[in-house]
Amino acid sequence: MTRKELVTPGEKVAVIEEYSAGEYVYEENGFLRSAALGVLKADRVNHVLSVVPSRRPLIPKAKDTVYAQVSYVRSLYALARIYEVEGKGLLPIPFTGIIHVSYALSEPVRDMHDLLRIGDIIRARVLSDEGPPFHLTLRGREFGVVLSWCPNCVEPLRKRGNYLFCNICRSTYRKKISSLYLTM
Repeated sequence: MTRKELVTPGEKVAVIEEYSAGEYVYEENGFLRSAALGVLKADRVNHVLSVVPSRRPLIPKAKDTVYAQVSYVRSLYALARIYEVEGKGLLPIPFTGIIHVSYALSEPVRDMHDLLRIGDIIRARVLSDEGPPFHLTLRGREFGVVLSWCPNCVEPLRKRGNYLFCNICRSTYRKKISSLYLTM
């Protein structure tokens, strides 16, 4: 083990008589196995074997800006599937985000149905590291719906003032629209 050795999850890396398990290494049936894809690191003085992961998993953190798709709306809250952290990349597995009515806008809101619909793509800010589900806020001009479709004809809606408008069926919708709403 003098050179850097790449290991994969579940791979046998040593026997328990030689080393003890360090970070990202676990013991199973007398063998030490890698718990992550990465480089094997041996502490020969303390006889501890570790794996340095090749890449830490991307998890939303407090104050991160995220993109999500609304999946569930009730009067007091909405759920969204977070699929991207702005500036950091796409998530390998979507996380759940929750937007409580009290964090939707700076002014009081009576019903989340007035702000969001299922399928809307939103830009939101993560409030804390606790999660999933991660608590999100839509407060701020740049946060809110960035893309939405007409529920009648499934055409992308266009921003018209403070409303979203469908060119096909001529319907108008009030939502919490981001200043970054996708212009087509």
